[in-house]
Parts: sequence; structure tokens; C-alpha cells
Amino acid sequence: MTLADISILVLILLFAGTALKGFNLGLGAFAAAFGVSVLAGIDVEKVIEAFPGDFFIMIVGVTALFGVAHLNGTLDWMLDGILRLVRSNATLASIFHGVARARDSRAAERIRF
Repeated sequence: MTLADISILVLILLFAGTALKGFNLGLGAFAAAFGVSVLAGIDVEKVIEAFPGDFFIMIVGVTALFGVAHLNGTLDWMLDGILRLVRSNATLASIFHGVARARDSRAAERIRF
């Protein structure tokens, strides 16, 4: 079995793992990537060196931010407001989200740093 076959098998197992309650695909994929890298013969120190620590900190920070926003009711408040604007139409709610993101990105282009 080649390394590519093992990688595909690990990927299939990760997706199958999402059927389990409480399975975290991100943590599973992180551990699987580490395991496959070691199986490939890459030195453990090199695998750890290649890990983007800044990106990990950003993901943890954003996750914590949304966790707090969920606990204090901000997400529910925002969703209620959006659903009120689109009169509870789920399709329009997703389009509203896309339009708002496009507007925000367009506004960000005009900001000079």
C-alpha cells in the first residue's frame, strides 16, 4: 500500500468519524496529518516546524470569539434580526449574508493602510 493509498484511507476514515457524536474533524485531521507525515518518513521536528502556529492561534481566537458570542446571545440576536429583515425566508437569509460580505469586502478595499 502506497503512502497515497494510506492518505486516502485516512481521509475516508476521518469523514466516517464525523458520524460519531462529539467527533471533532479538525482535531482528527490534525492528528492524522501528523501521523501520515511520520509514516512518510518526515522527521518529527520538521513536521512540528512546518506547523503554522500563527494560524492556529487565529483559529483558536475566532473559535473563542464565536463561543462567547453564542453564550451571551449575540448570535441569536443577529440571526433574529436577519430573519426579521427577510421575513423568515431562509433562502433570502443566505443571500443577505452574501451581499453583506460583498459590501464589507468592497468597503475594505477603499481603506488605505
